[in-house]
Amino acid sequence: MEDRSALYIRQTGGQGGDLFSRFRRDRLYASEDACCAYTNKDCSKEPRRDYEVKFWVSHIKTTTNRVDPTGYEITCPAGGFIIFSGTWEDRRFQVFDADSQPVDFYLEHVYRNYAKRENVLDDHENEKNNAHHDDNDQGEPMV
Repeated sequence: MEDRSALYIRQTGGQGGDLFSRFRRDRLYASEDACCAYTNKDCSKEPRRDYEVKFWVSHIKTTTNRVDPTGYEITCPAGGFIIFSGTWEDRRFQVFDADSQPVDFYLEHVYRNYAKRENVLDDHENEKNNAHHDDNDQGEPMV
């Protein structure tokens, strides 16, 4: 995002796995991307590119290094992706299908306390974040 907000992303719907195996990214920065293949049952209950999955997205408060419990739930096709842009205060979400075509999506402002104990990344998360760092063409983080 333009204000260098780090995003916290957790899958909340459409997955086949349990709470501990579904997609989660503790910190996603501008120019980074993260992915969970639609063929992976932990990410998509049905191995279809158009199967709907849902994510809860919030930002990391720089003053406290904690996840803000106020965020957004957003839907996306399992084979598609989300682009986050703007700033956290003036955010924009765009959702695309597997063919990079824009699609309609559901967006709801919701309070969730998914990350109540997560204020510092552990070594495993740091390694995972560094191992999956890739720049995308549009310079914005995406799921």
